[in-house]
Amino acid sequence: MARKSGSERRISKELSTHPMIPTARHNTGKSKSPATEQVMTHYNLYSTHSLLHTESTQLKIAIIERLGREISERDRFGLKHHEAENPDTTPLHICHRHRLLRFIPLHLPPLPPLLRRPLPTTTTTTTKLSLPHLNVVDDDDHRHHHHPQYPIINYLTYDSVLLPDWELLLLIHSPPPPTEFSAGDYYCVFQNEETSPAKLVGPAGLYFKCEVPASLRSLGRIGRPALRNSRVEFSQKALEAVVLRWSFLVYESLSTETDVILFVKGVSNRQGTGRPIDSLRCVFSAVDGAESDAVRTNVTRSFQEVIRCEHPDELSLRRLVSSGGGGGGGGGGNRIRVSLEILDYGRQRSRGARTVKVPSVAYYSPVRTLAGDGKKSLLCACTMVHNVAKFLKEWVMYHSHVGVERFILYDNDSSDDLFNVVDELNNNNNNNNGSRHSKVDVVSWPWPKAQEAGFSHSAIYAKSSCTWMMYMDVDEFVFSPSWMNSSRPSTNMITSLLPKTSSSSTSCTNTSNIGQVMIKCLDFGPSGRKTHPKEGVMQGYTCRRKGEERHKSMVKLEAIDDSLGNVVHHFELKKGYEGRNVGVRDGVVNHYKYQAWSEFKDKFRRRVSTFVVDWREEGSLNSKDRTPGLGFEAVEPEGWADRFCEVKDDRLKRVSRGWFGYNCSTSGEVRMAWQY
Repeated sequence: MARKSGSERRISKELSTHPMIPTARHNTGKSKSPATEQVMTHYNLYSTHSLLHTESTQLKIAIIERLGREISERDRFGLKHHEAENPDTTPLHICHRHRLLRFIPLHLPPLPPLLRRPLPTTTTTTTKLSLPHLNVVDDDDHRHHHHPQYPIINYLTYDSVLLPDWELLLLIHSPPPPTEFSAGDYYCVFQNEETSPAKLVGPAGLYFKCEVPASLRSLGRIGRPALRNSRVEFSQKALEAVVLRWSFLVYESLSTETDVILFVKGVSNRQGTGRPIDSLRCVFSAVDGAESDAVRTNVTRSFQEVIRCEHPDELSLRRLVSSGGGGGGGGGGNRIRVSLEILDYGRQRSRGARTVKVPSVAYYSPVRTLAGDGKKSLLCACTMVHNVAKFLKEWVMYHSHVGVERFILYDNDSSDDLFNVVDELNNNNNNNNGSRHSKVDVVSWPWPKAQEAGFSHSAIYAKSSCTWMMYMDVDEFVFSPSWMNSSRPSTNMITSLLPKTSSSSTSCTNTSNIGQVMIKCLDFGPSGRKTHPKEGVMQGYTCRRKGEERHKSMVKLEAIDDSLGNVVHHFELKKGYEGRNVGVRDGVVNHYKYQAWSEFKDKFRRRVSTFVVDWREEGSLNSKDRTPGLGFEAVEPEGWADRFCEVKDDRLKRVSRGWFGYNCSTSGEVRMAWQY
């Protein structure tokens, strides 16, 4: 028999002598009826409540295990006998490390005031007992409510990821009904019982964010927190798991007909490179299954954060599904987690490889694509967004009138009115000009500094619904000087910049191999503005720098290389395809880059690109992403409003005013369509 450690011996001793813990020693003497024994156990359990708040986590677990054994040994006849004698007794559920032990009747005297829990107004739930905090019911409340109802405890399936700046991301895999999930103020409860507010984020409550308390930041291992609010308690396996670090993680997966794509942080940290594929293997394992049952497949491509590998065979998939334990607090069910294994041979390959498995919050799923109506759009637009609600209507309405048929927004942790604006755009099928709005889709992408991976994801996700994809930010607007002569916009304006595919084309140039169209940018400055122009950026900013800046692209999705490699708005192409530059007389991108300081300072928030240094970091001082003359803090430089003004350029202002401006009959003021 293995020797117990010092801590185990101490806990065992405390358990055997503690007056609050029911043991065989406490049950000797005069024989008691089964019902009496049950009630004594419940009083002991009640007394244990304060102990569970003060003792160590190890002791708490040991206490619950002892209670679980005592309860399990009770005579079923005694339980039924007591229920028959006390029909009004409230049923209580006890959760023993996420296993439901027994339905136990509980009839206790009133709790001290500090232990009372507020009752919800719902009338359809029952009480359960959760650890380490016991939802013990006040008998006064029982008397005043004919059929008292109490908060229900839900066992969610969620993973925890530690992001930069000590933000903790809780990824909810199986949210309960929205009416139950959305109410109340949520908070995270950590292993030292400190709490921090939890913010529900995402279009459908897909994840929460909370801040790690300062007292835990020096620890090497941070336990997964419990998620709670005032009326509902959500719990995972009580702090058994540690949170995963964002710096080394498989964070997304996407399946195609032929392979599985993983998005991995920390495996290849250099731009334009990837690990050798013979040093990598994809690993598929049931969430609650044994590691020995895991299935491994070959990696076929590796570039930056994108790994492509083979599907498991059908027989292996069925075996994985059947091997998952499912149920319980883990909530694994038949879910299959997919991860990456790195074979590190070191300097002496003959000694064999050391295997490193990358932690994962990604799950294997069938082929997922952007939902469509059966018609493939010629041109879609994709962008990464964070709190852009005030800009979105102008950007979508303008581009939908000049040729973009669909918009795909990768939401990077927005906390503004984004989803209401998207709903408004999608519900307003007919705008003031009588033209139909383009559809706007939102993809939840909470990952920091993962723009390139998001664009790689979109190239596969939207391939069945879009022929060409325009990669552009919401402060960038495509414009052609030739549009100055048009009294109204046309949906073939932008697409006229794409290569002609018609067999009737009279051009002598072969355009069938053009896979990418690149358009130069013109960077606009604050133009004297000190606040955001309410009429929109096209009307508000009219002064720019003289030279053309780097380009933005429209990419043919089927032409993108299998590596899915991209560098800030342009992609690597398959062999046989090439890119084409658009001359500035034919088309430009008006980039309203340097806006009023009240808006521009938000760029000091974490940059979305993987390989672009955050502006608060002292690095890459010559990067074109940095702003000339700006330091490392969000402090407004003197004369900011008049900077970057070398050329007066109001062409797009005049064009958009003619297309989207409306004279107010009372004030004579011109209002733009996106102001309504």
